[in-house]
Amino acid sequence: MKTLLLTTMAGALLFTGGFAGAENVDATNTTDQLKLQTNILNNLEQYTEYEVLDDQIDDLEDYNVQIVEDNQGKRVIMLTNNNQQFKSIFIKETNRLKIIDFGKGPIFNQVITGTDFPEVDDDDNESEEEEENESTVDVDDFIEFDTLEEKINADDDHAQIVEDNESKRVMLVSNEDNQKQYKSIFVKDTNRLKIIDLKGGEVFNQIIQAEQPESDDDENESEENESATDVDDFIEFDILEEQVNADDDSARIVEDNPHKRVMFVSSEDSHKQYKSIFVKDTNRLKIIDLQGGQIFNEIIK
Repeated sequence: MKTLLLTTMAGALLFTGGFAGAENVDATNTTDQLKLQTNILNNLEQYTEYEVLDDQIDDLEDYNVQIVEDNQGKRVIMLTNNNQQFKSIFIKETNRLKIIDFGKGPIFNQVITGTDFPEVDDDDNESEEEEENESTVDVDDFIEFDTLEEKINADDDHAQIVEDNESKRVMLVSNEDNQKQYKSIFVKDTNRLKIIDLKGGEVFNQIIQAEQPESDDDENESEENESATDVDDFIEFDILEEQVNADDDSARIVEDNPHKRVMFVSSEDSHKQYKSIFVKDTNRLKIIDLQGGQIFNEIIK
C-alpha cells in the first residue's frame, strides 16, 4: 500500500514538472519571437518604404514582418497578423512602392522619395533647392513637350520633372486632382521618347525630332508674318475674347503647324499673361493663365 502511494505521488510530481517545463518552453519561445519581431521592425525603419508602410497599414508594430526578397532590383516584404496580410514591393531603381492588401487588392502604387539611410541637413537643403529649381523650369520649352501635349493633353502646370541628367529626362504628368497619370522618359542621346500611362501601359515609343533654331533673319521674317496675320479669323479667337478679353493687338502667334497653333496674349504693358494651345486634329483649346494655371480646356466648334 505504501509502495503504491509513493509510486502515485512520484507520477503526479513528474506530470506536474513536465507540464511546468512545457509552459517554460512556450514562454521562452514567445519571448524569443517578440525579440525577433522587435529587431525586424527596428531594421524595417531604416528602409525607404517604412514611413509609407507605417502610414498605409494600421498598427504596423502588431504585424509579423518577413523580408522574402532583397536584391539590387527590389525588396519584397510580407506583413501578416491574425486577420490581414499585406505584401510590399519596392523597386529600387525607380523608388516605386506597391502595397497589396490580400483581401482588397492594391492599395498603394506610387514613386516615393527618400533613401535607405538617414539624410543629413545639407542633403535636405539640397533637396529643397532642387524643388525650387523644378518649380522655375519651363517644361514646355523641352523638345518632348509638344508630343506630350499632342498625345496626352499635357500642360506645363501638371508636369513635374523627377529626373534630368546627361542621359535622360523623366517627367510625371498629373490630372487636375494632382493624381499622377503619365510618365515620360526622354533619352537624350537618341531623342527617343516613351510615354507610359501609369494604369494602362505604354502609349508612345518613338524617336522625335528637335526643331531647328531660327536665325536672326528667320526671326525677323517670322515677326513680320505674325504681325500681318489676322488672328481674329482663327476658330479659337472668339473663345479667347470671351475668356480673357483678348484682342488681335495683344495676341501673338508663336507656333502654327499642321497639328497645333500656340498664341500668347499680353497685357497693355506688353507682359505675357495668357497662353493658348489649339490642337487642330481634335479642335481642343487650352487657355493657360501664366500666373494662375489652366482656365479653359475644351473641344470647340
